[in-house]
Amino acid sequence: MSGRKTSPYVLNIARQERATALGFLQSQQRELNTLLHSMDIRRQLLLQLSAVNVSADDVSMGDWQKNVRCAVSSVATFLSSTEQLRQGAANCRNLLQTGTQLADAIEESLQRVHRLQTEAKQQNMEIEAASGELSEWLGSSSVGALKAEAPRIRELISKGDLEAAESTLGKMRKHLHASKETALQRQQEAIRLRKLDAARSIANSVASTCRSLAEFVRQTPQGHRDFFKDEMAEFQKWQTKTEQFLSQRQVAKDSDLDSIIEDLVSMNHAGEALRCNLEDSFVVRADQLECECESQLGDIQGRMEASQALLKKWVRPEGLEHQNALLKRLNDLLANRDICGFQTAFAVASAELSKKMDSASVREQLHEKRIYLVSAIVEVCEGMGFRMTKKAHLEDAMDRGSCVRVTFDTGNRGEVMFAVSLDSIEVDSCIAGTHCFEEFQKLSEQLREEFGVETHFRGDDSFQPRKIRKGELDEPTGSQQSAG
Repeated sequence: MSGRKTSPYVLNIARQERATALGFLQSQQRELNTLLHSMDIRRQLLLQLSAVNVSADDVSMGDWQKNVRCAVSSVATFLSSTEQLRQGAANCRNLLQTGTQLADAIEESLQRVHRLQTEAKQQNMEIEAASGELSEWLGSSSVGALKAEAPRIRELISKGDLEAAESTLGKMRKHLHASKETALQRQQEAIRLRKLDAARSIANSVASTCRSLAEFVRQTPQGHRDFFKDEMAEFQKWQTKTEQFLSQRQVAKDSDLDSIIEDLVSMNHAGEALRCNLEDSFVVRADQLECECESQLGDIQGRMEASQALLKKWVRPEGLEHQNALLKRLNDLLANRDICGFQTAFAVASAELSKKMDSASVREQLHEKRIYLVSAIVEVCEGMGFRMTKKAHLEDAMDRGSCVRVTFDTGNRGEVMFAVSLDSIEVDSCIAGTHCFEEFQKLSEQLREEFGVETHFRGDDSFQPRKIRKGELDEPTGSQQSAG
């Protein structure tokens, strides 16, 4: 030891430097102690989650912990030199850096393990949620294979093989996605097949309805089809549209299939509604109309029978035969259930019968008046002293409408023949024209006074009544007179 003395100032500075170094060293020791405690906690947590061993800069965790404990437990005093204190602080800083790296590695491992476990749990939940659908479309073995990957991931995590765990989790995720896609495709295909079956079933139903309606219409009497023209037109329109649709429509894609089903359902409903309408028309309404036709036929037959005697008097045989032919035609049309034809023929037959009946009734009334007139003429003529040479008779015995002829002998003035038609009287007289007017004037007066019959006799165009001079001879006979 030299005999040189150190100044108090220098000694004071040296003591301060050593105190600072000691304080810094102690601060580093406290930080190391805190870091060591924190890393123990993290390491225990990591060991609970997995068996991962973390290393950094080729320094094992055990060596680092041993070095830290030595550095923390080493006693630094004022006896230690400043250089020793600084060396201890530098060692602590190195341990802190290494510890920080180890802590970061442990934290990263903790986060990685937590993420893997969370994702594996989510995958398991997704598998459970989709297990029913996957089992239905892929089978229970597919779900079992997916579920078997979860324990493998946990095993790899527990062994610390996080890379393998991540790889297995990725494969598990892809496997689940592919399984869902396959299940979805099979489900969509099954739905498409069900729709196709439904479309075929509805198409068969529509085709069956079309055939049954066509057969129903075919068995319907032609007369009914002719009468219900609107219903027939509606059926034919529906039938044509349906047959074209069933023969031409092709399934191209799912949207087309939905459209086809919608169209087929609409057609089926329209066909059923059409069936109800046709049955109501061809069965219910047709029966009602046939009953009405039977009533009309009975009515016209009753009218015919009631007026048979009158018609025989005034309608020629060929007219009666024609009327009977019309009645037979009505019977045939009704037997054939030809409502339209019956109504047309009935209108004609009824009109003709009414016309014949009206005409016969009028002619019968005229004939009765004519008989009365002939009786009046006979009585007046006999009262005037005329002798009937030919009794009243029909000019044509086969025609009741022909003239009724009656002939009288006037005695000294020749014969007078009365021809009484339904609307007039003609007289063929042999009385001289100079006396004819006087005789028939007298006849008219007696008919009016005794029978109330108004007549007016007039000569033909060549006859001109004039006064006869005393001693004048009669004109030649053969003059013709008429009474109106």
